Amino acid sequence: QKEDNKEDDLVSDRYLASLVANETTRTRRCVALVGHLHTGKTSLVDLFIEQTKVPFSKGFGIHGPRSAIEAHRGGGPRTTDTLQSEQDRQLSIKSCPITLCLPDTRGKTYALTTIDCPGHTNFHDESVASLRVADGAALVVDAIEGIMLHTEMLLRQIILEGLPLVLIINKIDRLVLELKLPPDDMYHKLRNVIDSVNAYVSHHSNGRYPKLSPDRGNVIFASSMHGYAFSLESFATQYLDQLDFDVEEEEDAFGSFKNHGGLGRNLTPEAFAKRLWGNAYLDPKNRTFQRRANECTPDPITGLSPKRTFVQFVLEPIYKMYTLCLGEPEKDVEKAFRSLGVLLGKEHLRASARPLMRVVFRKYFGTSTGFVDTIVQHVPSPAAAAKGKVARCYSGPLSSRVVDSMIKCDSHGPLVIHVAKLYAEPDGQSFSAFGRIYSGSVKPGDRVKVLGEAYTPDDDEDMAFATVSSVWIPR
Repeated sequence: QKEDNKEDDLVSDRYLASLVANETTRTRRCVALVGHLHTGKTSLVDLFIEQTKVPFSKGFGIHGPRSAIEAHRGGGPRTTDTLQSEQDRQLSIKSCPITLCLPDTRGKTYALTTIDCPGHTNFHDESVASLRVADGAALVVDAIEGIMLHTEMLLRQIILEGLPLVLIINKIDRLVLELKLPPDDMYHKLRNVIDSVNAYVSHHSNGRYPKLSPDRGNVIFASSMHGYAFSLESFATQYLDQLDFDVEEEEDAFGSFKNHGGLGRNLTPEAFAKRLWGNAYLDPKNRTFQRRANECTPDPITGLSPKRTFVQFVLEPIYKMYTLCLGEPEKDVEKAFRSLGVLLGKEHLRASARPLMRVVFRKYFGTSTGFVDTIVQHVPSPAAAAKGKVARCYSGPLSSRVVDSMIKCDSHGPLVIHVAKLYAEPDGQSFSAFGRIYSGSVKPGDRVKVLGEAYTPDDDEDMAFATVSSVWIPR
């Protein structure tokens, strides 16, 4: 149900329903957002929800300045923490699905059902149930903490389910603001986190899973507290759009964000993204990428070799933006960000550092299209994932008309729903069932068979008939 508050949806419920009801299933995905405790999963969902709303006020967004405070410290709306006990304890207890209409970098919209799963090890069963109905898994890892106990448990379960995996390294702002790492050290820290996840996955999957790497497009860098999430391709698109090839190579006191640094005019975002990770260096004189720094022309003034492209084009601009927000006069801050197309009002410039940083990064990065790009490219559609999920989850004979309908996601076949979670209603007498429809169609008033765990074709004692009272998309 849509609440009448200070916000409106960018798209109507009718349009969202049309994406979900698409017969090809290409316009929808279901992703389980899993990770250790306090890695920022609920804050990421809040960020995605904020991007689907039209704010009533242009101030600090629909959630106000409190969105710049970490969720487990009392900040943010924590939309998917629906229980009062979750709000009081400031942690998720139950998994909560929500379907959002989000665009990719090219502007095409998809219906993404994101299941926000608890991070505490005591509620690991909630994540297991969510992974059963999901098309893929998005593993959220803290940039400082790396792999934790629950992260390992979740990775083993993801491998057991055979689900596609994407990695989200969240809270990268902590490396800047808390550890105060230089850009080069920050690169090595991020690479260490990715290598640790790859090593664990490779060991437990016997090398069956593809390598996680930013240049392959299956790693996302994010700061849910400051309102941004990007892949290398989405960042490359953003960066190339900001470049001005007509200006001279000069820098102001804070460094220019718009100088091309030797990049060619014909460089595409896809080609640029593949050169933004690993041992890749840009020779500004020859405008070519090299694998070794000593193969590039040294800077004529300092005599130093170029830095890695990820450090030069990704981390250093982010560091400059943080520096501006934290310690420069209002006039300089407003002037520098205006050159980027980020317009700040007096209420922003006079605010404290945290709300200012969130406003700046939200306006600069805009919608987190990199997340959608990654999910669409690396997580198959329900029709493409059906065959594998049926083989793992269906315990009946695999040579039957029902199985053929489930594999084809036939909306006109027999109704089969895999219910993974029951949510108690406020009256305490009924439940809402959350599940994945493998075949058939369901509508209010349908008479269905509810099969229990002990049901078998030879013994139907654990079976009951029920009437569907209502059907809805989790919103």
